[in-house]
Amino acid sequence: MLLALTGRFPEAWASFRRAAQLDPLSPQVLVDGAVGPVFQGNIERVEELMQTAMELDPTHFFPVMVRGWVRLEVGRFQEAIPSARTRGSWPS
Repeated sequence: MLLALTGRFPEAWASFRRAAQLDPLSPQVLVDGAVGPVFQGNIERVEELMQTAMELDPTHFFPVMVRGWVRLEVGRFQEAIPSARTRGSWPS
């Protein structure tokens, strides 16, 4: 995450790929790996990573939060809140 936060995106992606190889069942690795694509505006990649993370652990909150945050950032307001509510993260 630090590499992505400092703009070192190629290195961040390489580190993410290595972490995913070492722990392929960790949804948190995918959440952390989404930081670079978020800052690069690669929303499709973020959506893909968060979908996989939610499939690995449907109870993990962070993929839902990241997906909602990204959708808010790009102005997809109608999709942000309802998608989080259907996951049971927020009260209706």
